[in-house]
Amino acid sequence: MGRWAKAAVDRDQLVLIATTLSDRIPDDHSVRLFWELLDSYDWRLWESRYCGCHGQPPIHPRLVAGLLLYGLTQGIRSSRRLEWACAHAVDFMWLAEGRVIDHSTFCGFRTTFRDELKDLFRHIGRLALVMGVVRLNSVGIDGTRIAANSSRHRTRSAESIEAEVAKLDERLDAMLAEAETVDRAESANLFGEDATPVTSVPQELASAQKRQAKLKKALAQLKKRQANGSNQKKVAMADPQAPILPNKGGGFAPNFTPVNAIDAEHRFIVAEDVLSDEGEATALMPLLDETESIHGQAPEKTLADSGFCTPDNLKALADHPTDAYLAPSGERLEGNRQTRSSKPNVAHREDPRVPVSSEHRDALPRAKSGRLSKEAFLYDGESDCYWCPMGKSLPLLRIDTEYRDGRPLKRRIYGCDSCAGCPLRDVCTNGKQNRRVRSNGKNPLREAMARKVHSETGRAIYRQRQSVAESPFGVIKQVMGVRQFLLRGLQKVRTEWRWVCTAYDLRILVTWLRRQRRRFAPGTIAASR
Repeated sequence: MGRWAKAAVDRDQLVLIATTLSDRIPDDHSVRLFWELLDSYDWRLWESRYCGCHGQPPIHPRLVAGLLLYGLTQGIRSSRRLEWACAHAVDFMWLAEGRVIDHSTFCGFRTTFRDELKDLFRHIGRLALVMGVVRLNSVGIDGTRIAANSSRHRTRSAESIEAEVAKLDERLDAMLAEAETVDRAESANLFGEDATPVTSVPQELASAQKRQAKLKKALAQLKKRQANGSNQKKVAMADPQAPILPNKGGGFAPNFTPVNAIDAEHRFIVAEDVLSDEGEATALMPLLDETESIHGQAPEKTLADSGFCTPDNLKALADHPTDAYLAPSGERLEGNRQTRSSKPNVAHREDPRVPVSSEHRDALPRAKSGRLSKEAFLYDGESDCYWCPMGKSLPLLRIDTEYRDGRPLKRRIYGCDSCAGCPLRDVCTNGKQNRRVRSNGKNPLREAMARKVHSETGRAIYRQRQSVAESPFGVIKQVMGVRQFLLRGLQKVRTEWRWVCTAYDLRILVTWLRRQRRRFAPGTIAASR
C-alpha cells in the first residue's frame, strides 16, 4: 500500500460526464440569486441602444452587465480577468451561458451605458425598499479618497508646463516650415511648379502636436482650478481632472472623492456620487435629494461628521424633512478615546462663569497632544465670546481669512488675557502665550446643532454614524479591491463608481435573500411555525 493517495481518474482515461452547467451550481449559490435580481429589471432601455440591423447578433446587455457586476462582487475588475473567468470559472460560465466574451467588449460596455446604469441602480434601490432591506429610518453620509489612475510622480506645475509649451511652439513652427518646404519641393517635382503642395503630417510632428494639446489641456485645468480659489500648485498629467489631495496613509497624490448615502438597516447604498475639486460638504443636499427621488421619501434621520456641518448645509437642512445630526465643525464624537468619546462633556454646565469642579477636570476633552481641545470651551452667543473651564472669558480678538477646498472662510479668533496663575495653564496653553480658540463664526444654526448633538439623546443617535457610514467603504476597498480607479476623467470615474455601488448593493441583496430562504426553508424551525 503506497504512502500517497491514488488519483481518482487517470488524465488520459476516457470519461463520460453527463452533466450541465446548472448541475455544477448549487441551488442557493450566489450567482443564481444574483441572476434572479437582474431578471426582475426591465432591460428595454439598454436594448434600445443596439441597432440590430447589421453585423452578428449582439450579446444581450443583461449578460454583459451581469458579468461586470458579479465580477465586482468577487473582486474581479480587470476585463482580461473577466474574459479568463468566462472560460474557466464555473459560476461565470453559468452566468455567461457558455460564452467567452472578449475583454474589449467589457471595456467598451462599462463606459457606454452611463444613463442606463443609473436607471438600474435606482431599480435596485426601489427593490430593496420593497423587500425591507432599506427602511430610511436613519441614513449616514460620508466620503472617502480613492486614487486616480495617475501617478503621484507625474504631476507638473504651471511654470514647468508653460516652459515646455513655449519650447514646443518653437519646435512646431520650425517643423511646420520644414514640412511645408519639403511638400512644395515634392509637389513641384511630381506635378510642376504651379501644383498645390501635397499636405502630409510627419509622425514626429503629429506626436509633438499631440503632446502640446495634452499640456495645454492640463494647464487649462490647473488655471481653472486656481481661478476658483484652489491653492493647488500642480496638476496630474495623466488625469488633469483628478485633484492633488492628501492620501489616507499620508502624502499627496491624484485622488477622487466618492461620497455615499448609506441606509442604517443593512448598510445599503441609497445614493452615490464622485467629487473632483468640490469639498465633501457640497454633496450633502444632492445626496439627500437623490435618495428622496429614488425611494419616494426622505430619510427620517441623517448622520454626518463635522466636515458636512457648514453654514450652507445647516441653512438648507432647516427646511428639509429629515432630522439631521451633524457633528459641530471641528469636532468628532466617536473614535479617539481621549477627546472624542461618546460620554457627556463635563465642560457643559448651566453657568459657564462657574469653574468646572476639580474632580471633573481630568475628564475635560483633550486633543491628541494632551492639551484641552476646543470642546472644553463653551460659546456664548449673546456676548460673542467663549468661556474656559475655569470660568474665564475669551473675547473676540480678530477675524482671519483662510481657504478650504478653494473657498475663502472667515475664522474668528478668540483669546484669553488672564491665563497666568490658572491651574489648567499647563494643559491648556503651550506655555508661551495665552489660550486662543478658532471658530467659523457666530451661527445660531450651528449652536443649535451643537446643543442637539451633545444632548444625551443626540449622542445616542449619532453614535451609530461611524459603523453605518464608513463600513461600506471598508467592504468596497478590502473585499471588492477598489482602491484605485481604472478609468480617467470625472465622468468616466463617476460611471465606474456607479458600477461599484450597484455591485455592492446587489451583494447586500443576495446575502439577505439567501439568509431569508434558508430561514424559511422546509424543515426549519421558522418555517414550521
